[in-house]
Amino acid sequence: MLRKIAIGLIAVAVAWLGGRALVWALASDETQIRWKLEDACEAFGETRMQPILDFLARDFVDEMSGYQRDDVRAAVASVFFTAKDPQTKKFPYRAEVVEGTLAIAMDPAAEDRATLKGTILVTDTTGGGERKAWEFQLNGELVDGDDGWQLVRTTHDTSEGNWKLR
Repeated sequence: MLRKIAIGLIAVAVAWLGGRALVWALASDETQIRWKLEDACEAFGETRMQPILDFLARDFVDEMSGYQRDDVRAAVASVFFTAKDPQTKKFPYRAEVVEGTLAIAMDPAAEDRATLKGTILVTDTTGGGERKAWEFQLNGELVDGDDGWQLVRTTHDTSEGNWKLR
């Protein structure tokens, strides 16, 4: 009996993973890029580094700050380890793409290249309230490589707050 339950659970897990891979494979490039960006934003609020790094190519550079992939990793890790809501003892920030602002364009000359523009909002939830910690326009160039769609170059324009999240 226990063996049948274990086999059933394994079958369900394999079906779920296979279904997810199939949905991903059938999604348009624009949808895959949007999902990857949304996953990176969600991961930030959950203090998960890997989805953020998965969205940045190894040779990534932000032209405004000069930050490369390792610099972003260090800055995000620093925030993950130092920011804490004194009341809840949890990470007080969340990030999201502002609805209606994301535009993704495929490069007609190269099917493995794309650009994106969108507004990212980082919200501070310290003390149960909500305030804009940083809102910025992200402009990025992406390449579809071995690790899927990844940002290789970005610029950003802050509209409110700052990257220090203060």
